[in-house]
Amino acid sequence: MVFKTLPRNQVSDDLLWGMTGKNNCFLRKNQGVAFSLDPCNLTGLNLKRDSGISSQEGIGIQIDIAERKAKKKPAQVARFNLNLRTRRVLGKGKLVALKKNPTSNNSTFSTQKRLTVRSIVKVLRRGLKTYRPDLHALAFKKLRNLHKFAKNRKNLIKKDAKKAAK
Repeated sequence: MVFKTLPRNQVSDDLLWGMTGKNNCFLRKNQGVAFSLDPCNLTGLNLKRDSGISSQEGIGIQIDIAERKAKKKPAQVARFNLNLRTRRVLGKGKLVALKKNPTSNNSTFSTQKRLTVRSIVKVLRRGLKTYRPDLHALAFKKLRNLHKFAKNRKNLIKKDAKKAAK
């Protein structure tokens, strides 16, 4: 017996949320609250609005801390990853920072790694102006919080280095 799979655009978001809302690999439960570690989830809460699994459109921002490869002073550098899932064709001129990777589901899932805060803000304000406007405020809030985290982390590392040098 052979099962025929439907393309993603023929399955409703509500049906997918009904199937994956309470049980998926990104779900973490802690003290009665369900959190989601989905890469296209901005809030981290397991809600239909924020779910990147059940929605055909989504935005995700993550922090990436890596070692800078310099000869004199190797240090940790914080860069950001932008994940984007969409059903429509994205214009090349407006989305300079994004590379498009088409998938078989008639959707575009783009992941661009090691971006700066400035380039993500440009993409959100210029290229994605009409794309899921309900997520824009959440995206800017998450970007602001991650940027504060990176700055505070950098200052803590500097203080620890000064203490170790004394």
